[in-house]
Formats: sequence, C-alpha cells, structure tokens
Amino acid sequence: MKFPKEGEYASFYRGYIEKAGKVYFFNLLKINTQKTIDSFKNIPIDLHNYSYAEGKWTIKELLIHLVDCERVFVYRALTGARGDNYSVLPSFDEDLFLENANVINRPLEDILAEFTHTRISNRLFFKSLNEEATSRSANTNGVPMSTRAFGFIIIGHSNHHLSVLKERYLV
Repeated sequence: MKFPKEGEYASFYRGYIEKAGKVYFFNLLKINTQKTIDSFKNIPIDLHNYSYAEGKWTIKELLIHLVDCERVFVYRALTGARGDNYSVLPSFDEDLFLENANVINRPLEDILAEFTHTRISNRLFFKSLNEEATSRSANTNGVPMSTRAFGFIIIGHSNHHLSVLKERYLV
C-alpha cells in the first residue's frame, strides 16, 4: 500500500502519518503490532490503573483508546474502500468512549487480547484491498481522506501513544 500524499488526509493527521514511517505498510504494521503488544504485556499489574497526572488516562485506558480509535479509523477506511464518499462520517468523543468502556473492571491482558485480535482483523482487511480501493476516499467531517491514509494513521497513532507510555507512564 502506497504512502498517502498531502491532500489525502486532514492536516490534523499529518503528525500521525509522519510517525508511521514511509516503508512498506505491512512491515510497519507488523513491527508496530509487536512493539505495542510487547510494551503493554510487560507492565507490572500494580501500574495497570496508574495515571501520571490528575485527569489523565490510566495505562489500561490508553490501551483501550488504541483499540477504539483503530476500530473507528478502520470503519472510515472501509467506507472509503467500498466507494462511499457521500456519507459524512462524524468525529467521535474519545473521552466519552472511555467513560463507557468499563475499563476499571477489565484485566489488561483482556484488553491486550482485544487489541491483538482487532489488529489481526484489520491487517487482513488492508491486505484484501487493491491499489484502487486504497486510493478511494471517505468523507470524514467534510474532508476527503483516503483509505491508505487511515492505515498509516493507525500506525502513527499507536507510535505516538507508545512514546507517551514510555515518556510519561514508565519513567
């Protein structure tokens, strides 16, 4: 899958796309998947509900945020890949999603398994697409965004939060 060009995504996502890398998409996705799994599976249980500051997410909330965002981004990619560029896909409230995710009662291992299975499914989805499908766009908040842009956003978004995890939670 080709790296997205300027104009294939909203400027808000530029940072995430740049954090993904520009080499072969499926290699980047494989590396990011393993890096994410390894980063979370080795966190001691006494830190699972740790937040580095008042009002910041816990480690478990950070991980479920990755799962939620990946699901939203892949739905948007699916919409574009299937040729629906007329439906306007709304934004979502990431904090509202977390409030209703019942994270406190879930073990980190279950959330990590959910991430892993979501990522496997999404890899298969992107693998199924031809070049034409990856270049199609979805109307996201009034901005056309290509299917391939969402693939790279997923990787860059995860890389961003892995940096936050390392710099602010696991110091």
